[in-house]
Formats: sequence, structure tokens, C-alpha cells
Amino acid sequence: MRGVELEIIPVTKDALVFLVNVENPVNNISLSQLRDVYTGGITGWRDLGGANKDIIPYQRPADSGSQTLFLKLLMDGLAPMDPPSQWVMESMGALVESVSNYDNSRYSIGYSMFYYVNNMYGNDRFRLLSVDGVNPTRETIAQGDYPLEDCYYAVMRSDTPEDSPARKLVDWLLGDEGQRLAIRAGYIPIRPIEGVLPDDAIDPIYLGDTENSSGTGGTVLKTGVEDAQPSLSVRRPLSDMFFDGFNYISYINNEIMAILDSVDIYGYMISFGEEYQKRPFPGIPNDYPHYEIYYTGGLVINFPDNNPFFKDMTRFSIRLTEDISPYGAGSNVYSVTYDYGRRMTPLVDLYTLSVDIPDRPDVAGRINRQLQMWTDSLPGSWASFDSDTLDGFIAWFGASEEWPYRLQPTAGLWGNYLSVNYYLSTYDGPAFPPRMIFTISFDIRTGDAVELTDMLSDDFDYSGASFFVPVTFDPSNDWAPRYEYMPEGYTPPRGSVITAAWAGYTMNLYVTEPGGRVLQASFSEPWIGDQ
Repeated sequence: MRGVELEIIPVTKDALVFLVNVENPVNNISLSQLRDVYTGGITGWRDLGGANKDIIPYQRPADSGSQTLFLKLLMDGLAPMDPPSQWVMESMGALVESVSNYDNSRYSIGYSMFYYVNNMYGNDRFRLLSVDGVNPTRETIAQGDYPLEDCYYAVMRSDTPEDSPARKLVDWLLGDEGQRLAIRAGYIPIRPIEGVLPDDAIDPIYLGDTENSSGTGGTVLKTGVEDAQPSLSVRRPLSDMFFDGFNYISYINNEIMAILDSVDIYGYMISFGEEYQKRPFPGIPNDYPHYEIYYTGGLVINFPDNNPFFKDMTRFSIRLTEDISPYGAGSNVYSVTYDYGRRMTPLVDLYTLSVDIPDRPDVAGRINRQLQMWTDSLPGSWASFDSDTLDGFIAWFGASEEWPYRLQPTAGLWGNYLSVNYYLSTYDGPAFPPRMIFTISFDIRTGDAVELTDMLSDDFDYSGASFFVPVTFDPSNDWAPRYEYMPEGYTPPRGSVITAAWAGYTMNLYVTEPGGRVLQASFSEPWIGDQ
């Protein structure tokens, strides 16, 4: 309406934040350097103290809110470079995922809003950059120290009467009571407010009911992990990952507590002694947003950088079984605990695991003793170990003695047989099909070590398997990974031999063709063959 003057009143704060992959060593960037990155003046991470790699600077579409703030708060009239279409992310969730998981994510940078990455779409595979030496936190934004802050506004006609409901609502929002409510909802107050929380350093997303579940939960059979993924860039409630009537938050927190009490390691699987914890861990609330479903049967609880409990970002893997979750797999036959083992090579840290079988503690003890001897012998002369492949992977990954590669185990069950496997894979999404280099299997009824190949019939049915040439690394092309998927419907020729078999989330094989070529196979279904 023409001639109407509006009053625009800031009621809470937010901030534009820049995020990079967790593997990126750069921690701080200046405003001028950010402008140079997005205008093309700086094109390589080396100029910022990082790797000798090109920067992939993601942007948002021109009509998006975060792009508008990016232009307003950072560019200050400068025009950003025109990016390739693949560098423009349609949603903030897609941008976060790209920085976290894309093949070249270790060399990318993007931006989002502080509220969004802390309350709606977080994971532990990215971290926020300090800008001009100021880390974006609730405290630095509330105090006005962080240089890229913005606000949420209430808007009303400037001639709105002082005693009107709209004016009274805005006055209440700006008062201590309204600001306290905003803080508890995850927003940043327009001014520092003392005494709002039991501990002002704790983000409200970490506070709440840690003992009783909320929401309706799931009620239908699983139809695929994709159903558990974010919709329209917003995560579904944690309760949706579990069946009705199951106290999921008590289960999750008990599992985390058990891990805290039993491991002594570092890095992502972090040691939880006093030197690694900021304060005792009381549990996460039932509406905690930082979780992911990675595979059928696996829930990961993430604690991002600057969380109030651990000095480093970390994650906890929580097993989901078919009796508690529509995304579960298998029954509660066993559980595993991870631990740091040793420096296996100058550039590789080896992690280990131990097994707990509640109904058969003697069998678990026998398996764990054999696992200890096996991991102590690695790399040894294990059949599938190829030192050239490991060396090539380490060169491609960029490991160093200060930042070694973490070779971490996984476990999988196939019928009565438990496999413990080591794969070459990244932490920021699969740049290539993970290659298995060590595996050992056990009969969980007896604790005996077994060869799974001996359990497969001579006329083994390859139906449902996808085959590919295992990854190698090309020293003539900056150690680039090379692999090849076989055509759909491929079947190994007569005379091919299964040389290794292991259970992961599905059955997996190494198959050697008569001509000597080795293929890796993975089955689409978790339950195959005679068990």
C-alpha cells in the first residue's frame, strides 16, 4: 500500500557462516580472503594455508535467502564470479551435504545460516570457519563480535498504537522473557541474557528430556534407508526412526554411556577421559537433531565442533535391530565396541573392535582373543593385502605422520557367521567403492574362526550381485582412484573362483576369473545362499 511507512524491529540474531569439510586443515579466513575466493582472486587452498588443491566455492541460487545475505553481508556490492551449474546448490541442505560428502568435498567451501546448521541440518563431517579470527558461536554472535551477523525481524506499520496487541507482542519478544524463550528455541538473543540456562555455554539443542521418548515413531515395515533421509532439507524427528512404544532415547543414551565407559581411543573414535571431555555427558534430548541413518541397521549420533561435552567433534554408532526400528536389520545377537589399536605403519593408525554376545559370553571371549592376535599380526601377509594399493590410497588421501589415516573396522553378520572387515574408504563420502583389505570371520555359535568361502556351495548363485574391478591408484595421475563397474547382469565365467568372502551389510566376495582378473562383488540383499 502506497504511503505506508513500516517499522522493522530486530528481535533475534543469526549469522552467515562458512563451512568446510572436516578433513580441511584451514581453520580461519578473513573477510577480504572470502571476497577474493568468491570473485576468483584466490583459487587455491595453498594461498589460505591449506593443501595444494583448487577451491570449489559453492553458491546458492540468486533468489535464495542465503544468497541474498551472502551478497549483503559479505560481498558489499562486489559481484561474485559466475559459477558452473554444479557449484550452485538448490537448497541449504544440498550445500551442507556437498561440503560433507561430495567426492571433492575436502576442497570445497560453502555458506549457510548458523541456526540452520546447528538446529536443522548438522553432521560431523563439516566445521565452521572462524572469520577474522572470531569463531561463530552463540556467545560471539550475541555479543556482536562475529562480523557476519544478521537478524530476524518483526515488521509492523510505524503508526501502530503503543497499546495494540502487535506492539505488546514485540515488546514482550524484546523483553527478558521473550529472549529466554527464543534462546530455548535455538535462536540467538538480540543481546546477551544472563541466567537463561543452567549452563550458558550449552546450546539449547542439547537440553531437554533425556529419559522419555516423544512423538509417534514408525509403524510400517522398512522400505529403504532413503525414507529416513531429510525431506526438503529438514530432518525428520528422531522418533520417526523407531517403532511406537519403544523408549528410543533411553536406548540411545544407554548405548552412548556404554561406549563412554568402555573405550579409550582418540580421533573420531575419541578417548573419553577427562582430557577429552569438557563436562560429564548427561545424555541427548529426545528431539536431538544431529543424527544420520547411514545404512540399514545403523544410526549415527553426531556431536559437531563446539559441542558442550567433547573437546572435538565425534560420532557414536548405534545399532538398530528389526524389533525396535523400521530401519533396523537383524536381531540383537551381538554388539561391538571400538578401540584404538596402534600405529600400523608410519602413516596409518589401526583401530580395533571387540565383540559382546550377551547370550554367549564364553564365545565372545574366544572370538575377542583371536581378534586380538589377528589385529596384532596386521598387515602381515594376509592374502588380500596389497601394499601398493595401501600406499597409493595413502598418497591420494594425503595422510601424514601428524594426520595419519584411520583404518577402522566394520562388522557384519551372515547367518551364524560374523565378519570383521577393514576397508579403504574416506570419511566424507564414498569417492569410490570401498576396497576390503583385511577380513576375518567367526562362527558365533562356537567362536571358531572360519573361512566363509568354505560355507558357499559349489554352484553358488551370483544373482543380485554387482561386480566391479577393485580400486587402484594411479601414480601418474596424482594418485587418482581407478575402478570399473561391470555391466548389469554380468556373471563370472565358468572356472572363476571365489577367493574371499565376508559379511558386511550384505554378503561380499572377491572372485578371480580364469584369466587372473580379480573382481569385487556386493549383493543387493542382506540374506543370501545357504546359511
